[in-house]
Parts: sequence; C-alpha cells; structure tokens
Amino acid sequence: MRGFYVRGLGLVTIALIGCTAPVSDEPRADENIATTQQAIEGGVLATSSQIQRAVRVSTPSGQCTGTRIFDDFVITALHCDTRVGSLVTFYSSGTAFPNNNDVTVSVVDVFQPPGTSWVGTDLGDVTDENGDFADIELVKLSRTNLPPGPTATMSVTYPGSGGLGTKVGGGSHEGNVALLGILMRKHDTLWSGSDTGGAFRTNEYAVNSGDSGGPFYLQPNRSDDLRVLGVLSGRSVDFTRARYTSVAHHLNFILSKTGTRWSGFARRVGRIFGTLASTTQVGGLLPCEYSCERTSGCAGYTFNALTRACQHFSHVTHADDSPLFVSARK
Repeated sequence: MRGFYVRGLGLVTIALIGCTAPVSDEPRADENIATTQQAIEGGVLATSSQIQRAVRVSTPSGQCTGTRIFDDFVITALHCDTRVGSLVTFYSSGTAFPNNNDVTVSVVDVFQPPGTSWVGTDLGDVTDENGDFADIELVKLSRTNLPPGPTATMSVTYPGSGGLGTKVGGGSHEGNVALLGILMRKHDTLWSGSDTGGAFRTNEYAVNSGDSGGPFYLQPNRSDDLRVLGVLSGRSVDFTRARYTSVAHHLNFILSKTGTRWSGFARRVGRIFGTLASTTQVGGLLPCEYSCERTSGCAGYTFNALTRACQHFSHVTHADDSPLFVSARK
C-alpha cells in the first residue's frame, strides 16, 4: 500500500433500474450491463505484478481493463465490444499511471463464447450456447511491437464463498474521469457458493466505469503467483456486489482458442503412476493439462473423463493402459 487513495474525490451516482428482486448468483435478464457504473472505489495503487499483466483496452464503447494471459492474448469483458483494429495499451512504464511512452498494440482477432454476441452499446447476448452467463472475450494481439512481459495464470477451479482475493481495474475511480486508466486494487471476498451458471459475485461492489473486464485475483501464495478467477462484468441486482464471469467455468473455451500446447510427452490413453501431488475436479482435459503446465513441480497428469478428476504427479514412475484416463508426463 503506497498511500494513493481516491476516497473523497467524488461520489458515484447510480440510477436504479427496477432492481428490487433478492440477490441471486444468476444474472437477471433485465440487468443492463452496458450502462452499469463500474471502478475501484477506496482502493490503492496496483502491485508491480498486477501492473505487468494489465492492459487498457480502447473500443468504440470506451475504455476497459484487460489481463494478459498469454504473450499475444488478453481477456476482457464481452460487453466492452472489442473489435479487430481496436487498441490495447500496456503499462510499459512500470507504474500504475498511464504514460505517453506506454506501448500500444492493435487487435487482430476477437473470440466470443459460442452462442454469445455483442455489437455496439447494449446490443447483444452474453449467454452462451449452454445458457450460462459469459460476459467474457478473448482478444488476440498483433505481434508487431508486442512488448515482452509476464502473463497471469488462470484458475481451473472456483474455491467457494469466503475465498479471499483482489479486484483490479483502471477505471474512473470514484466516478472521477481524471483518474481513468490509473490501475488500482482492492481486497474483497467471494460471496457466491459456486460459479454454476458461469458467474460469481463478490461481497463488495466498489467498481465504476472503465474497470469492466478487469480481473479478480485469488489471494496468492507468492506476490508473483497471480491466478485470475474472474472477469468483471458489472453490478449485482441490489448494487452491493460486483459480478464476475468465471474464468474457471469458461476455461475450455479460452484454451481451445489460444492453441495452448502441452510441453511434455504426447497424451496417451491410460494412466501414470508415481508421487501423487494433488487431485482436483476440473472442467475438462485442457484445464487439467494447463494446470499441470502452470504448476511448478508438476511432472505429469492424468484426467479421468468420467469423473473429471485431474491428478498432478510430482514424480512419474510408470504407466499402464486404462480406457477411462488420458495422461501425459514431462
């Protein structure tokens, strides 16, 4: 905490839009995402690790926050309306403040979850082909002028209510447009018990215009261990909780579009044996493979297609045939 507070610089005025129903994990059909006020209120400057992985996304609808998850891929909110030719700017000065020397890269492709659409302000559908909330999009960047830098790891599971984390965004904090683009952070806790339905909510609202698309990071074990759990969509029904699209829930879609490759031996039908490090329920084979790839000390994995159990091994001794498992090792 470096003491850069924005509390008291302005109040956010939010007009009620007929939202009197009780709070639910599920988004309401009449929630107007595009006009939602969304920035980090009462926050402090982002950490250096958060700054290195953050971008500002400029679109016809305004500015959003995004997170670099691979060298040439960023995730942000679908309702930000990113287009081919839109500009993505890195915090390349190394500070949380926008700088004239910050590197800007153009967008060469945009991927939306199947079944969703968004064209222009408040025109579109953020429900995917499975009926799940999916206000998320994958933005591919041009490699021309692309700066080097670290990438954020995406969470493969949702930890449940009470989990600790940090919301990050570069919005017009406290409704002050003069602060637009300054990357801020604030601690929050998870309110939703699960991410079933594609979304989850946090206990506090505290977001404004420009923070859309920004990440919710799980509390890390190390300062550089940033795991993105969600992408900011907008307000909750009663205006007291922020709503995020779950990255873990949509990880199969994200990984299938990025062309992520396993660096170990080729996959095989069967299972491996050795020193078991962990077992987790995940959404598919790609998330299991990705989690092993991004976990230090993971020497191999098995994925049970029936139970969706993902096993990580710190040491591999041998393998055998088993039709229920897909496995690989480094």
